[in-house]
Amino acid sequence: RAWHWMVESLQEAVEFRPDIKLSLEYKFADPRVRCFLGTVGDTLAMCQAVGSDALGVTLDVGHALQARENPAKSLSLLQAHNRLFCVHTNDNDGTADWDMITGSMNLWSQVEFFYYLRRFEFNGWLTADVIPREHDVVKTFETTILAQKKISELAEQIDTDEMEALLKERDPLATNRYLFSLLG
Repeated sequence: RAWHWMVESLQEAVEFRPDIKLSLEYKFADPRVRCFLGTVGDTLAMCQAVGSDALGVTLDVGHALQARENPAKSLSLLQAHNRLFCVHTNDNDGTADWDMITGSMNLWSQVEFFYYLRRFEFNGWLTADVIPREHDVVKTFETTILAQKKISELAEQIDTDEMEALLKERDPLATNRYLFSLLG
């Protein structure tokens, strides 16, 4: 019943103001509770059930990691269904939503994610969802912005044709050698 109530509520919301886009942000769990929309699949199914182009998804990289998803795959699924409205970058160890600086735990996953953002020519909101628990707020966000820029620059160095050829070969050794060569 809760699923149908949520569908009905969202349908009512998008019908009331179809000119305003609504973006759902899924999250696997919070302390002591699992969330109703916990994965990219749950959230895409909700968008499909509501049936409105005004309903999309905010992809929080940390939430994807917490749900044991590959963030680039989640991005690709959302892009394939025209449901990617907003991106929150951050990082964690996969066990909880730590909202750490982008790339601090999963550098190569973040590079892959930024590579596909570029490939898909994403031009929506790209924000940082980082919580400076023990550090200066300004310095934390300066470092976060620096991390995003550096990861984006590294992803931009990836030659699309070269990467496509490597992916078709399905040779992780050659792919890793290529990616490491970008580090200089």
